[in-house]
Amino acid sequence: MYLNHLPNLISFLRLACVPWFIHSVITQEYTTALTLFSIMALSDAIDGYLARRFDWTTQIGAYLDPLADKVMLVAAFIFFASIDVLPLYLVVLVVGRDILILLGAVVFQRTGKKLQIKPNMVSKVNTFVQIILVLTLIATNIIVIPDILITILVMVTVITTLISGFLYIIDWGEK
Repeated sequence: MYLNHLPNLISFLRLACVPWFIHSVITQEYTTALTLFSIMALSDAIDGYLARRFDWTTQIGAYLDPLADKVMLVAAFIFFASIDVLPLYLVVLVVGRDILILLGAVVFQRTGKKLQIKPNMVSKVNTFVQIILVLTLIATNIIVIPDILITILVMVTVITTLISGFLYIIDWGEK
């Protein structure tokens, strides 16, 4: 294996861990779920670092990394909404933003221009906040966490999701 494919392998493994993570929260194995989600979140940082640091970027990696992030987070959000831990409007907002980005990418590619997938800073903050929210929700089953912390994380997720979505619309509109 060529080392430049290591970030792609890490992204693929993150994607492959999602069913195991969902199984662990469904079966209430919260320590396993917290460990798995922490590893998946850390792997997101590691594969990005390796790709940038060593210029191990690939075309497939440009799609695989955000796909793994989205599947990981959307699966967690849908699960937590299904058991009434997260409000449905938050899941609709997060998934709707992702669909908006996907549709924008499809429309952009139809123009014949080359699509450069590069998340803006607010989008990176949004992903980070979503990860912290999911980790916190899992941890509430292991330790006592004040409800206000979850409320604040939900509000910050709503705000960063909205701002990030608007920034993508503005960015693509300018292009």
